[in-house]
Amino acid sequence: MAKKGAPSPLKPLDSTRWLHSLGALLLTAGACSVMWELAALHAQHSLFTDELRPELFTLPVPASVINSSEWRAIDSSGNAEISSDDLLHLSFLEAACQVENNTVLPWTFAAPGDAADRSFPNPQASTSLLHRGDPRLLQQLKQCPDVDIYLPSWARGPAGCAAIVGPLKYLRSRLLPDWVMQTKLYDIATRKSKSYYELCPQTPMLFLSPDHLLKTVTTASWPNEKPVYLMAPSVDFNTKTSPRPANFTRTVMELTDVVLCRTMRCDQDIKHFLMRQIKDSDEESSELIKNTRVLYTSQVTVDPANFARKMLDGDATPQNAAGFAYTRFAHTTWRVSSKTTQDVFNCWKGHKKELPPLDVYLLRAIHENKQNDGTRYYKPFPGDSDTKVQVLDAVKFSKKFGEASFFICPTAADDCLDLARASGGVVVTADAYPMNEVVSSHSEGVTFPTQQSALHQTERRSLVSDDYLLLPPPPANYRSSDLCSAVLKISSLSLSERKNIGVQTRRRFHEDAKYFMLSMMELQAFAHHTRRLQDGQQEEELVQSLRHR
Repeated sequence: MAKKGAPSPLKPLDSTRWLHSLGALLLTAGACSVMWELAALHAQHSLFTDELRPELFTLPVPASVINSSEWRAIDSSGNAEISSDDLLHLSFLEAACQVENNTVLPWTFAAPGDAADRSFPNPQASTSLLHRGDPRLLQQLKQCPDVDIYLPSWARGPAGCAAIVGPLKYLRSRLLPDWVMQTKLYDIATRKSKSYYELCPQTPMLFLSPDHLLKTVTTASWPNEKPVYLMAPSVDFNTKTSPRPANFTRTVMELTDVVLCRTMRCDQDIKHFLMRQIKDSDEESSELIKNTRVLYTSQVTVDPANFARKMLDGDATPQNAAGFAYTRFAHTTWRVSSKTTQDVFNCWKGHKKELPPLDVYLLRAIHENKQNDGTRYYKPFPGDSDTKVQVLDAVKFSKKFGEASFFICPTAADDCLDLARASGGVVVTADAYPMNEVVSSHSEGVTFPTQQSALHQTERRSLVSDDYLLLPPPPANYRSSDLCSAVLKISSLSLSERKNIGVQTRRRFHEDAKYFMLSMMELQAFAHHTRRLQDGQQEEELVQSLRHR
């Protein structure tokens, strides 16, 4: 600072010099303004330039949701776990989805705070669910949520319901069966019959399968202004499908507004696919897909140990460190006849003396009365007092499986891997997609090599051709000997290493669940924003929430 009375360090300007300075400043400002306009124009047309980037297809969301207290509370919760009441609600919704598979199932069924259903969560006795012919149907259907979910009755089995309960709960949505799309409801007030499409013409519809999407959206009754959302990759419903058309993925993308990717590979594959399609197409053809957006969601699943503790009033034994000292494996499956489960059986059959005991827990509701999924498939399995197959009801199944500390789940073809992660144990699985996204390091489980393991992880390539990008992931190819070796490897882990893997596994489960919750908040806000624009209301600022794992 200049001393008081000392000459100023700045030279005085003469009478004309300031005019030259002002002129130069104005010219600079004008040039910057032109450059800004050119940059904005360039960004606006970036989808059709050589600077096309996958990130441009990321779903933009209203800034208000990212700045909301609810979003920030979840995002900043650190290692906090999802509330046990919310996890219990997911279990109730999954059960209701299967038991009452031909009803309109609202997310509010047995929700925390719902005294009627929560005290006795029986979907068959609940008044929350809507059946065909219910006198409340018109009044309830016209209360359109931000997003509706379509899942036909035949698809509401263990695979479909396990995948859809997360979006159902956290989008605050409802599951709609086939008959809702086909029913005409008489409105006494207007003296006219109305369809669901007339009641909710602007409500986005979320599909779990591209086949469901094509069958529904291409009908003449589908409203042009009704947005289409698709979850990918699709669930394997284990049913025969008719031959798919050429350019299947492109056809689906032309009808889809938002793709919800449950895996990071799906997120990148779909974005690169859209990028290639736009680069290789003329401008008119590109118009059909250039506005498609992709949202990586991760996933949330039920927690068997939490369900057992809640249903047994805390009687279920929580997992403890002592459980990791004694090695005993657990496995479960939707189909005993599956290659994965047969590989597990054969491994123990051929190496019973070297391998630790194994319990195979089967959920009675899924396996009873199945002619092709009975004892003949596991009769050769060397069962005794230490190693056996048990068919249990839901609570006993959850208690037994949730209390286990070691799990053998070779693939993600059923819910074994999801339930094992929630239980917080040491998981043995294949080093292949999508398993390597949930067990991505040695600190999260034990993996065994597959044909995919030999691929260069740094190479940007898809595992399947373009027309299979939306379909269930390809099966992992591995040698049975590698599966058995991975199980034997557990004995070389110290007690501390086993405990740390269990802690890390459960932490990742809750991390993924919170990421999923935030993604559903973003999608719900985007859907609400789109509805406001359709109604001619003021546009809200949209931002790209590029959250990273």
